[in-house]
Amino acid sequence: MQGYIELIKTVRDWVFNGPALSLLLITGIFLSYQLKFVQVRFLGQGFKRMLVGGQQASGKGDVNAFQAMMISMAGTIGTGNITGIATAVVVGGYGAIFWMWVVAFFGMATAYAETILGHHFRTFNQNGSVCGGPMYTLSQGLGYKKMGIFFSICAILSSFGYAMVQSNSVVDALVALNHDWHRAWVGGLVVFATALVVIGGIKILGKVSSVLVPFMALLYCGMGILILVVHMHKIPSAFVMIVTQAFTGPSVVGGVLGGGLLIAIHTGAQYGIFANEAGLGSYAISGASSQVKDPVDQGIQSMTSVFIATMLVCTMTGLVLAVTSDLVPTQLVGSPLAMAAFSTFHPFFRYLLLIGLVLFAFTTILAWQYYGEKCMEYIMGGRCLIVYRIVFLVMVFLGGILQLDAVWATAHLANACMMIPNTISILRLVDVVKQKTLSYRLQGA
Repeated sequence: MQGYIELIKTVRDWVFNGPALSLLLITGIFLSYQLKFVQVRFLGQGFKRMLVGGQQASGKGDVNAFQAMMISMAGTIGTGNITGIATAVVVGGYGAIFWMWVVAFFGMATAYAETILGHHFRTFNQNGSVCGGPMYTLSQGLGYKKMGIFFSICAILSSFGYAMVQSNSVVDALVALNHDWHRAWVGGLVVFATALVVIGGIKILGKVSSVLVPFMALLYCGMGILILVVHMHKIPSAFVMIVTQAFTGPSVVGGVLGGGLLIAIHTGAQYGIFANEAGLGSYAISGASSQVKDPVDQGIQSMTSVFIATMLVCTMTGLVLAVTSDLVPTQLVGSPLAMAAFSTFHPFFRYLLLIGLVLFAFTTILAWQYYGEKCMEYIMGGRCLIVYRIVFLVMVFLGGILQLDAVWATAHLANACMMIPNTISILRLVDVVKQKTLSYRLQGA
C-alpha cells in the first residue's frame, strides 16, 4: 500500500506541477486580459446581487442564483480553508498566503468563464432537471465527448475521495468532543444526515446550503475578527510578513524548514487552488443549475465565491495564525495549529472551531455528491444514479473509520486531471465568454 501511495503522489505532483498548474495559470491570466479584468469590474456587482437580488428566479433551472452560489461555496469552503492554510504556512511560510491571493485573483476570471460556459451549454433531462458542467461544454461546445467522459470519471473519483476524507474530518472533530463516542456510530450518523439531503435532490441541497454556508462562514469569520481586534497592533506587521516572505521565502517557519521562495510560491498556488476550486469545473456544474436568464449573472456569482473563499476565509485563517504565532507551540501543524491559535482568545473557541470544521466538511460532502452524480448521469444516464448514491454513502461511512492516505492522494490526482480538459474547453471557447460579457454590458446590466 505504501508503494501505491508513493506512486500516486509522484504522478499527482507531476500532473499538478506540470500541465495542470501551467494551464490553470495561463488560463487565468489570458482570461483576465481578454475580459478586461472582469474580476475587478464586476466584483462589486457580485456582492450586490448576492445580498439583494440573488433570491430571485428569472429563468429555467433547479435552484435560484443564491442557492447555486451557496452550493458552489459548500464545495469550496471546506476544511482546506482552515487546516489546509494552517499546513501551508508551516510548509511554505506566510508568504504562501500572498501567492494564494495571486492564484485567486486570476482564478476569479476562470470561475467566471467556466460558469458562463456551463450554463450556456447545459441541457435538461427527461425529468426537467438541469444537466450542465464542463462535460457538456466539451461535448456540446467542442464535440469532445471522450474528453467529457474523462472529466466525468475524474470528478466521480474526486467525489468519492471528498466523501471519505471530509467524513473522516467530521468524525475526528466529533470524537474529539467526546472520546467515548465510537467512530462507527458517528460515521453512521454522518451517513444518515447526508442521505436525508441526497434523497431530496438538488432543491433540498440548495436550501440546506443556503442556510449552513452563510452560518458557518459568519461563525468562522466572527471568531477571527474577535481575535484580530484583540491583536490589532500586530495586523500591520502580519501583512508585512506575508508580503516579505512571499518574495524572500523564510528558511524556517513554525520550526519546520520552509524551503525558500519556490516552496512559498508552489505551496501558495497548490493550496490556493484546492481552497477555491477555480478551474476544476465545479463552479460550472453548480452554476448550470441556476434559474438566471443570463449566464453572466451566475458567472459573477461564481467569481464572488472565489473571492470569499480565498480573500476572506483563507486570509482570515492566515492572519489569525500570524498574530498568534508567538502564543502557540511551534511544532503544531494543520488542525491542531488552527485550534491552538483560536483558543488563544478563549478555550471555548476550540469547540466553536470544531463545530465550524464539522459544518465545513459536511457541506463539502453534500456539494461533491451532487457534482459526482451529475457526472455519472452524463456517462450512464439516469438509470445508475441510485447505485451511485448508495456507493457514495458507503464511501462516507468508510471514510469515518479508515485511514485515508491513499484515498486523499488519489482524489488530489483526480482533481489535477479535472483541470486539464476544463481549462482546454475554456481556452477554446473564450470567444463565447467574450460575446456573452459584451452583450451583458450593452444591455446595461
